Amino acid sequence: MKKHIVKIIILYFIAGILFYGCATTNTQKAIESGKVYVPLAYVCQKYALNWEYDPVTGIVSISNDKKDIKLRRGSRLIIDNGQPQYLDLEVAVSDGILLVPSGFIDKYITGAQETSGRYEKIFEIKYIVIDAGHGGRDPGAIGRDGLREKALTLDIAKRVKDVLDGNGIKVALTREDDTFLSLLERSDIANSEKADFFVSIHSNSSRAKRVSGFEVFYLSESADDSLAELVEEENAQGGAEEQSVAINSNNLNATLRDMAATENRAESVELAQSICQSAQELLPVVNRGAKGANFSVLREAKMPAVLVEVGFISNKNESMRLRDDYYKQMMAEAIAAGILAYKKEFEKTNGKTY
Repeated sequence: MKKHIVKIIILYFIAGILFYGCATTNTQKAIESGKVYVPLAYVCQKYALNWEYDPVTGIVSISNDKKDIKLRRGSRLIIDNGQPQYLDLEVAVSDGILLVPSGFIDKYITGAQETSGRYEKIFEIKYIVIDAGHGGRDPGAIGRDGLREKALTLDIAKRVKDVLDGNGIKVALTREDDTFLSLLERSDIANSEKADFFVSIHSNSSRAKRVSGFEVFYLSESADDSLAELVEEENAQGGAEEQSVAINSNNLNATLRDMAATENRAESVELAQSICQSAQELLPVVNRGAKGANFSVLREAKMPAVLVEVGFISNKNESMRLRDDYYKQMMAEAIAAGILAYKKEFEKTNGKTY
């Protein structure tokens, strides 16, 4: 009991020195681990930072003329001027007070960055094609409130592009307006542009109105039977003529396609997992995980490719969130954060992330 009291006294003493003697409440996790948390409000006050906290989503936005930082309660992920990073400990709450690990100050506020872990980039991700699903005569799924998948996916795709552009990655959109493109045309754009990654953005729909959540798919010939309807709907986007062309093309080029798919499958799986992880940590959304499915738009891509389902517009509450500009921006930042996190690991390990 005495040792426990001494630990608490020492913790309060350190916090007091850091922040002009202000006593704070800390978490039991910090005490037990020997780590020090500090109140976020005092950090922002000391360094003249503006901050806002959304208690519903748990997202904290911190900014000034040079910084744009986003944190989330219960998460280690931090978006620092568009770059995904990880804190030593999760952002915590104790007695209603938001707490951050003390290392957050040196690394992200005062600028004392670590210099270890430098590496030579041999494999570098420079160019990504983002595909906004559906468009033109193909509206995609339509929510009960009238939200159309084709409009939603284009909005989010443009936002993802803006975030990635800001991080020095060249991004092309398969469409920039309400234009119809066949599934083959979409993957052909990525192939002709010799993109490093191909990311197709969609929204989901279900007869079961309570189903909700975020999920990311990579190409797989074998998939859960429960995905059959979704795959059939997405693959039927171009109509019977395109399906016939796709089948003939698949038969003629089966061997080459299988070779390319094998080469890209591991990277596609890891990219899907990275995007799912970012969404889980940044968004108040059910994470349905990374899954394999036989989507035509992924089948013809000659690079790592994933299909992102941002949510179910058939779900009333999720459809309302997907109409909100702030939520769509956070969705785009989560997708971009997953791409950037995987890019960082991919380049660090010279293309080997497993």
